[in-house]
Amino acid sequence: MNRIIHWFIHNPIAANLLMALIFIGGASTFDQVEKRFFPERIVNRVQIDVVYPGASPRQAEEQLLNRIEEAIADLNGIDNIESLAQENGVSISVEVLANYDSQRLLNDIKSRVDTLPGLPSDAESPQIYEQQYRSRVITLALAGDIGEAEMKELGRRLQKQLAEKAWVPIVELRQPRNYELS
Repeated sequence: MNRIIHWFIHNPIAANLLMALIFIGGASTFDQVEKRFFPERIVNRVQIDVVYPGASPRQAEEQLLNRIEEAIADLNGIDNIESLAQENGVSISVEVLANYDSQRLLNDIKSRVDTLPGLPSDAESPQIYEQQYRSRVITLALAGDIGEAEMKELGRRLQKQLAEKAWVPIVELRQPRNYELS
């Protein structure tokens, strides 16, 4: 390593030429580099949730979790399965292989789980959905010298106006209290 440094010290033109080549190479590929304000986050997971009221974790595991895992274990496109048996239900997270169509796997899982015979009658029907990642970009807070009902109505109107914009995919109204009669 020291020999290279000594060589560049004794040959400053070569060092300047190397620096210029590195700069030109970087500048020529700059427009090819993908630039994003927020990095895209890909979530390739299918979630299966089954509510089983009054069941212990052991009952939920034996009567739901094991049977669902066995039914979907041999499907193509599954990378990993993480399961959780808890009081009152189970939660199964299926990780999709990198280059596999997650919508196709979702449909395959739905067809297998929906046709699974002998699930407990007390258990609710399985909720099967693709996990989605959402990041909050902006938060608006409304405040003013008006009543709570008027403020709530103003928030709903603003939500409706923003949702009509093509470039706004999701608008959520948070923390409005429910109407009360007294």
